Amino acid sequence: MRHFALLAEPATVVRRLRVLGGPEFAQQVHTDGTTVAEVADTIARSAGLAIAPSDDGPLRAWARRYATTARSIHWN
Repeated sequence: MRHFALLAEPATVVRRLRVLGGPEFAQQVHTDGTTVAEVADTIARSAGLAIAPSDDGPLRAWARRYATTARSIHWN
């Protein structure tokens, strides 16, 4: 599977969103000054989901983060 990032000038993005009306992006989550946990809570609450607190210890939490990072590296 390949992933692509589509880039455009800010004015182009704004113009396209005006044409589309933006229903796919009706709820916006501003992330400036918020933690990842706060953003996750906001999204979960909006979707009607509950996030259970992690019961991982420090070592397991580190290992999980490391594994996630390792999986996200794409070797070409």
